[in-house]
Amino acid sequence: MKIVDENGKLFKKINLVDAIVALLLAAIVIAIGWKVVSSVITAKQEKTAEDLASDYENNPHLVFDVICPDVPKMVAESFMEQMDRPKSERQLMSMGAPLEGYVTGCSFTPDDPEDENSTCTVLFTIECVPVEKEGIYSIGTQEVRLGKAHIVKTYYIETSGWVYSMDPPPAEEEPADA
Repeated sequence: MKIVDENGKLFKKINLVDAIVALLLAAIVIAIGWKVVSSVITAKQEKTAEDLASDYENNPHLVFDVICPDVPKMVAESFMEQMDRPKSERQLMSMGAPLEGYVTGCSFTPDDPEDENSTCTVLFTIECVPVEKEGIYSIGTQEVRLGKAHIVKTYYIETSGWVYSMDPPPAEEEPADA
């Protein structure tokens, strides 16, 4: 069986020109739908970022340090330069979405001060509004516990290390019985 017959019809039923026009119209409808859906998603993400900033300011913070060994010195220096960027550019991220936390400090120590090409140990200080479940704090998809591996990720930084120290937010006070 031929796909296009001698009259220019597909499968002896559909005109070839009509099929091409139908495909073009379908592509246009899909493109418009995609544009509308993506703009709604973008607007929702922007609103979420504003809400996160408001929530961040109004909630108690978990402060913790992440130590990252074996970072090339040039990369460590670049991390230090990121601390001069606005706070919004040091916001933590997970899977492309902003989190309620920021890198608030960074320092590094060369492993071999004599060698210009040596690696460094970088220490990041992070402040965040954690989620607490059964006494375990988490930010995004990562639990925050002493000694646990942690990925420090912002718009411009991504490196791994371990939680070195942490200062949990103050416990909520129980209401007094009257």
